[in-house]
Amino acid sequence: MAGRLRIAHSIRDAFRERFDLREITAKSAVQNPTPGRIAGSILAYLTSLFRGQVLPFQSAIFASHAELAAIEARIPDDASYVYLDGVRLFPLLSHLRRHRPNLRLVVDFDDLMSRRFQQLFDRGEAPAPGYLAGNLHRRIRQLLDWSIFGRLVLRHEAKTLAGLEKETLKLADAIVLLSLAETQQLQALATQVPDARAEILNIGPSVAMQHTNAVLKPLRFIFVGTDRLTQNRLTIDYLIDLWRRLSPSASLTIYGQQVRDLPLPDGVSVAGYVDDLSVAYDDHSVLLTPSFLAGGVKTKVLESFSYGRPVVANPTTFEGMNLTGYPLVFDRADDLEAFVLAPDDHLDEAANAADVGAAYLIRSHAPDRTAAAWCKAMLGDSAGAVK
Repeated sequence: MAGRLRIAHSIRDAFRERFDLREITAKSAVQNPTPGRIAGSILAYLTSLFRGQVLPFQSAIFASHAELAAIEARIPDDASYVYLDGVRLFPLLSHLRRHRPNLRLVVDFDDLMSRRFQQLFDRGEAPAPGYLAGNLHRRIRQLLDWSIFGRLVLRHEAKTLAGLEKETLKLADAIVLLSLAETQQLQALATQVPDARAEILNIGPSVAMQHTNAVLKPLRFIFVGTDRLTQNRLTIDYLIDLWRRLSPSASLTIYGQQVRDLPLPDGVSVAGYVDDLSVAYDDHSVLLTPSFLAGGVKTKVLESFSYGRPVVANPTTFEGMNLTGYPLVFDRADDLEAFVLAPDDHLDEAANAADVGAAYLIRSHAPDRTAAAWCKAMLGDSAGAVK
């Protein structure tokens, strides 16, 4: 299960324990197309152009007025709280603030999406449709891959998402982010937004410890993640190039469903998807995951810690994690590569990294702690922030 899906499930589980929960699925004009939904989304986007608060495409597909009214009608009259999953549901936030002003509205930003799209634009990457990929027509996917059109889309989304993030500060009662770093960035932005009302909270993913077995020689490296996601693809390409250039004696195994069929150098293998993550995170495994896109919290890092495995990465990977004293974060690529060339010489550091990671996980991401924080966030208790 993808990291975001696991997070969403854990949040819903926390709500079920505390609240009488009703789940309502917002239907988009892409995933659930009907003539009315498509026309309504187009009209909403055109209206946003004239109003000067332009909707991102990823929000416009949820903006059909008829669909928003239908969702509102399904919210019981005695409801007190509404959780909205993502800035893409801004049209629903705005609708509910106008028509149901007494509801407490909590928006789960997950990441700062404007920042993510700006990074993709700055790197010259193509837009990543993510969960919508399977619903987009082949010609639309080809257009997104075309450099000029793709960059226009990225620029449009980055700019309009930044505008929606500011507007959400004015309409939501609370905004929740995974990363402490991005929480602080949004808090700083809020001081510059007149009429900002939202409480800004940091609640990390819920991840339980699995085991803390000793780290054993010979060490091997693993990476976990599908190359469908841009951030994973960038890391996989870097790692394959590293093995091609340096020919480390330690092996690298890439787990997760891959869509590309790449030529692999000696020492690198692709194991595909595994149901049991303990197969990947065995007692000899070190997660090697330098990152090239900042934002959010890298759930694969928390997974590795939960199995008692060390993580080797750069500062971008650990952004937003309070990992004071963690020994295997490398600012310089040369230092990371030196570790890769002789991992068994650093067994003590690897074991220490696993211990520091496990302690951090228990301190900041224990399921009972994050569940309590989410419930407090819904209720309006400022103690809902997890630091």
